[in-house]
Amino acid sequence: MPLFAILFGSVMNAIVTFFVRFMSIQAAVKFSAYTTMLGIFVAFLATVYVCMNSLYTMATSAVGVTTGSGSGFAWVSLFWMGLGIFIPSNAGAVMTCIASVWIGCGIYQFQRDSVRIFAH
Repeated sequence: MPLFAILFGSVMNAIVTFFVRFMSIQAAVKFSAYTTMLGIFVAFLATVYVCMNSLYTMATSAVGVTTGSGSGFAWVSLFWMGLGIFIPSNAGAVMTCIASVWIGCGIYQFQRDSVRIFAH
């Protein structure tokens, strides 16, 4: 956390010194706070995307190695078949819907907080 705080502080300082050339110090601080919050939010979404994409790739590669004559990976196909009993076939669409609502709420919350910070 101290490393993140130092990085956050130096990014804010650099953005403020850049924006102070074009506007007043108060507007520069507010605008740099908004820009930094936007950057952190985008970095968080990118991290979640990379993590979920790697997990999905790992799961699909495990499914791809299922059966074959003399293959020791027949248990993987049986595992996915058993998992299909508990997870319905429309679970992907449901999870996509939940994720899109979660992302939409996150964007709304970010914009609400940014407007509140920028307005003061």
